[in-house]
Amino acid sequence: MSHRSAAAAEGLAPQPDLDAGTTRTAAILDWLLASMMGLMLPLAPIAASVIARDGSYLRRYGATTAKAAGHLQGQVRSRAFSRYLLYDANTASTADTVVGQCTHCGNCCLHRRCIYLDWSPAGDSRCRIYNSPFWKALACGRYPESRQDIQLYACPSFTAGSQPAPVSSQAKPLTSGSGEVPSRWQCVPDSRPHSEQ
Repeated sequence: MSHRSAAAAEGLAPQPDLDAGTTRTAAILDWLLASMMGLMLPLAPIAASVIARDGSYLRRYGATTAKAAGHLQGQVRSRAFSRYLLYDANTASTADTVVGQCTHCGNCCLHRRCIYLDWSPAGDSRCRIYNSPFWKALACGRYPESRQDIQLYACPSFTAGSQPAPVSSQAKPLTSGSGEVPSRWQCVPDSRPHSEQ
């Protein structure tokens, strides 16, 4: 069984086309790091409070710890650790042109399990650490970088390569507080007349 079909059987993200030894090492790394982080779950509310600069994570210790466990499951499911470490190999094998606009569905936030994921009253996802140095250092700051990323999270907002860009009236540009759109995205606006939107 190939590493891609084994990953699919486990419900995990497929790895880029790498040799079997590298793929096996990456899978072991995912589980080892997840196990180590699992041992540190009691410290997760403290870490989340510091990273997000938000004391509510610590004040709601029990809920934050449960959310951190879900976050960890999302990381294992998407193979976030090894995909991040294998970024150069991944982009070398999938040099896609990505187009689209974020619709704030939250899928890319570790399958809606990220501890920093929050929801607006209108039901739009929003990141509590968006555009921070920590966010930029994670894979979050590079998403979506390839067709593989888009498929992994069943993203309705972006397409890669020669696929047509999705047309959605729900598209909302992902911006920082200054209104800046990440330059690596070629934002394709909805082409329908305003009266139809």
